Amino acid sequence: MDESLLKELSHPDADQRVEAAWRLGEICNPAEKVVAALKKALFDDELSARGAAAEALGRIGSCDTEAVPPILELMDRETDEMSRARCVFALGRAGSNAARAVHVLLEILRTDDTHVYDTTLWALAEIGDYSDAVVEAITKGLKRSLSGKRWVAAKALGRIGSAASLSVQTLIETLKDVHPLIRELSAWALGEIGAGRAIAPLRLLAERDPCPEVCYRAQSAINLILGHPVGDQEDRPGSGKDSPHEDTAAEKAAALRQELSALDPVQRCKILKDLGEMGPPAINILSDLIPFLNDPDHTVVSSAALAVAKIGVNSPEAADALVALLDHAPRGILSSLDWAVGLVGPRALKALPYLKRQLAEYSGSAHSNLEVRYHATWALARIDYLGEEIIPSLVTSLGDEDSDVRCMAAENLGYIGPASAAAVGALEKLKEDVHPIVRRKAEWALQRIEDT
Repeated sequence: MDESLLKELSHPDADQRVEAAWRLGEICNPAEKVVAALKKALFDDELSARGAAAEALGRIGSCDTEAVPPILELMDRETDEMSRARCVFALGRAGSNAARAVHVLLEILRTDDTHVYDTTLWALAEIGDYSDAVVEAITKGLKRSLSGKRWVAAKALGRIGSAASLSVQTLIETLKDVHPLIRELSAWALGEIGAGRAIAPLRLLAERDPCPEVCYRAQSAINLILGHPVGDQEDRPGSGKDSPHEDTAAEKAAALRQELSALDPVQRCKILKDLGEMGPPAINILSDLIPFLNDPDHTVVSSAALAVAKIGVNSPEAADALVALLDHAPRGILSSLDWAVGLVGPRALKALPYLKRQLAEYSGSAHSNLEVRYHATWALARIDYLGEEIIPSLVTSLGDEDSDVRCMAAENLGYIGPASAAAVGALEKLKEDVHPIVRRKAEWALQRIEDT
């Protein structure tokens, strides 16, 4: 099979070249001829093909250090933001074999403010060099102005675990973030670190946060720190008390709303992004944003969906509007919509059938299909955070042909904890997966499921 795929790397159709590179990466064969062919593909005229080759080398790099240097060389040549992010992703997939790249990644955290920065936070956590310099650099991400960078930083610190003790105080402060997902991931990270001094603020979060999934995660973190079974609560958490965040963004949100009539979709997307960053305090303009979910420009729809989700995370109106889109949305915006309903969490319970359907309808190896399945798998566990309905779907995703989807499914099962007991057999099989990152995620998930 490798021989035919190697030939496909020279196919006239760029999509075919991308497909071949992806499959070679998934096979994870470090044979010299495979690495040589993928190195050659790093000079492809097509950005997508170069990116796919880099990611494939990253997967192979987890088993062979010789596959890593070409990725760094490509990153030096690339100027496109997403292409550079794919190179960084490839370094993260190479794991500890990409340790030589840590100084390069730290420089990115010092100088970059694009999506490359976000990917670098994740990559450093996966490479496994948990020096004070690395932990401190990732911790600074918790202070960034964009919520996407803060949540990736929190997740990276949780992935690092006990070695991230330097971040505890900043994580405690981040428990007050305006965005529920960041509060949730910060609580999770504190539990993974084992931060005893975080118990009091975690208990406060568990008692007062308006989002039940955040309450649950805070209590789970406390239980983990104290050595209790994760997820061992008598009642479904969530007090429904007032949000600890005051509505201080109303005037700014109203001013930005006035600009949304601009005809330029690029500017409209920027305003929607700025509004979304305000989160729930901008709830007064939610009804003005929902109509943009039907904008003829798909980029505007994607931006509007994220803004509606971030602002209306506690709003049934926002949840219903986003779920309604899932029934007829084109594939190109499904990933954004899945991300949006995942941000809304259990308020978007009606999205579960659509997400499950996506896992079946978008099977296959086209990259757009992989992205849809990945985000659908993520959203399932955000919405059904107790695992009452989705365990069979996640078990199915453990057998996905893409290793990133398998990783996401394993992670989600671990987050759910003991309620994922039915997945133990499938997770045990993943301990033999060809990809080290999948094996690590499966082992972590088993530890959390069996933590009794």
